[in-house]
Amino acid sequence: MSENEHNEVLLQLILTHPQARPLIDMLLAREQGLFFTVADIQGHGQPSERLSVHEQVAGAQRKVSVDIEIEANRVDALLKEITERLTTETIYYRVLPILRQGCLHCDRGLASL
Repeated sequence: MSENEHNEVLLQLILTHPQARPLIDMLLAREQGLFFTVADIQGHGQPSERLSVHEQVAGAQRKVSVDIEIEANRVDALLKEITERLTTETIYYRVLPILRQGCLHCDRGLASL
């Protein structure tokens, strides 16, 4: 594992399912590619007036988390671009440091997977 030499951070966006596809398309279309992951998540702790009846019964709100590895000095520009292109609903975000990253068993070929 190596220390984070490029001052990369993890920009985590929490958004609704309808917002996910336009955001993913926007990220994929960028000239400078970004590494990101997308996951369905369940949000807890929201006031009940923000939840649909189904979400109130389930006790959670369905959301999507998009985690983007990005250099810290590029975060504000990306957030501005997202704000300008996706104007329909609230998107929550947080910026987290990447202290260390690496790859386990990277020297193994695909046959061992």
